[in-house]
Amino acid sequence: MNKKIGSLFFIALTALLVYRFTVRYYFGEARENAIDFPSYYYAAKLTFELNKSPYATANWNIAEKQYGSKSGGEILYPFLYPPPSLPFFGLFARLEYESAKRLMLGLNHLMAFAFIPLFFFGILKLRPHNLLPIAGTFYLYNFFPLILTLYTGQVNLLILLLTCLTWLGVKDKWHPFWIALPLAFSIVLKLYPILFFIILFVRREYKTILFTIAILVIVSLVSTPFLPHGIWLDWIENVASKGYLQDLPGVAAGKPANQSINALLMRTMFGLNVRFDPLISPPVWLAQISPYLLCGLVGLISLAVTWRPQSVENNLDLQFGIWLTVIFMVAPISWDHHLVLILPAIYVAFREALDGKMYFALPILMGIAYLLALNFDFNNPLFREGWRTLLISAKLYAVAVLWLFLLAISSWPNRLQLGKTKGSL
Repeated sequence: MNKKIGSLFFIALTALLVYRFTVRYYFGEARENAIDFPSYYYAAKLTFELNKSPYATANWNIAEKQYGSKSGGEILYPFLYPPPSLPFFGLFARLEYESAKRLMLGLNHLMAFAFIPLFFFGILKLRPHNLLPIAGTFYLYNFFPLILTLYTGQVNLLILLLTCLTWLGVKDKWHPFWIALPLAFSIVLKLYPILFFIILFVRREYKTILFTIAILVIVSLVSTPFLPHGIWLDWIENVASKGYLQDLPGVAAGKPANQSINALLMRTMFGLNVRFDPLISPPVWLAQISPYLLCGLVGLISLAVTWRPQSVENNLDLQFGIWLTVIFMVAPISWDHHLVLILPAIYVAFREALDGKMYFALPILMGIAYLLALNFDFNNPLFREGWRTLLISAKLYAVAVLWLFLLAISSWPNRLQLGKTKGSL
């Protein structure tokens, strides 16, 4: 495609998609009750206005009553984020609830748009006329987990941007502090990005790791005096100490929408309430250690591949793609909206397949991308009997295949002999 025409087409398509998406999912969703944002808002209210820990059940009951009386909501899901994240959510709690909800929704729209240049042009070093930014932008704005992120008022897009900034910083060799800053902030919000330390360690970014740890320590020490007494103990007892095969307060980890390895094993070995019986009934000791074994195996294989010599051009992109998929699979709870964080891995896989002329992989990758973008009916009654219960975890299998593909590309010593043409996309 001609560069000028391709660039104009990209700009026009992006403008059309953003306009359509904003009209439908800002002005429409602004009238709806979010699902997760109220937890952030009322946890901050409980913390800074009533000086009560949001991790204690008795205190959370107070927040539920406030939510019901002021917002008309029925269910207030528990707040599970680490205590240092509360000052960030406290910024929203300074506003009235409806104004705060609209602000989060608007910021999510802006962050979705910001992801496009940051990832395609910053990290992948592509140009607007290339195929991947054009197709990738169309895919982004038709990706149901993105819509779900907006609907729930989630912070996934913020974590996605922070991850991309860390990624870009490593690639462009920023000062370690500026790489550490977005990484530390993402860890404050979600914890799981701490696994990116593995990439930094393998690449000998030791200063970045030290800066990140220092920032985390400082943020924790500075924020703690402004938080309720005993909040860290409450969080450790009710959230952080919960392992695999355990429900969190107010959250059933075995729910169909949970697409993690942990949830698959819970549904397979313990069934789901009265909806269906266990598919298999192993000894209790085996059931208890199975998620640790399987998730540990996923982590060890990923670690082994990440530790390989830095011998391929796009190794950093593959490493981040691998560990983004690992985080989704091994987290105890991975809802459909968390798939927003898998988007870079999907794009990296397509870039590798097309640049490396591995056309045999394209139908598989297209099938994965299609399945992950769907509004999948995890709770379909057809999935409640026998081996069909395994279909509940369809998106987990798609992420697993994507992970395997990225591992294969990273381990393929002759991949550059397949006709790779830099910048062709």
